[in-house]
Amino acid sequence: MGNSVLLSEISGSIWKINCKVGDVVESGQEVLVIESMKMEIPVVSNVKGTVISIFVNEGEMKLKHVLTIGIFAFSASLAHAGTLEDTKARGHVKCGISQGLPGFSNPDAQGNWTGLDVDYCRAMSAAIFGSPDNVKYTPISNKARFTALQSGEF
Repeated sequence: MGNSVLLSEISGSIWKINCKVGDVVESGQEVLVIESMKMEIPVVSNVKGTVISIFVNEGEMKLKHVLTIGIFAFSASLAHAGTLEDTKARGHVKCGISQGLPGFSNPDAQGNWTGLDVDYCRAMSAAIFGSPDNVKYTPISNKARFTALQSGEF
């Protein structure tokens, strides 16, 4: 089990997107359709997991091997049972993120966190609670991050 990114295997137009961020998709499930040379070509997930990012919009033209969708494959059995139960009881995922690294974790103009690390935390929340919004972010330096993780702070 692991994370997955889906790449377009053919150049064409994004015809239809069949999922949204936070959706749980099954391995083999059609997540989008590309129209190329008057044919509709399905793109299917190669893992069961939670959609964490969609990098395309319907109607956009994409070249072959362009990133389309990111999926986080989550298994509760990989988490320590006490940690998972504690998280469920708390009602949110505690997420230690960098103190502002564009592309990974960075607040936007409204103070909302964005980036890959944030998407990862939102995927964990969606997998555990059925909603990507049950997350509390704590900016922390790289130096302090692993100490906080080992102590159970995150």
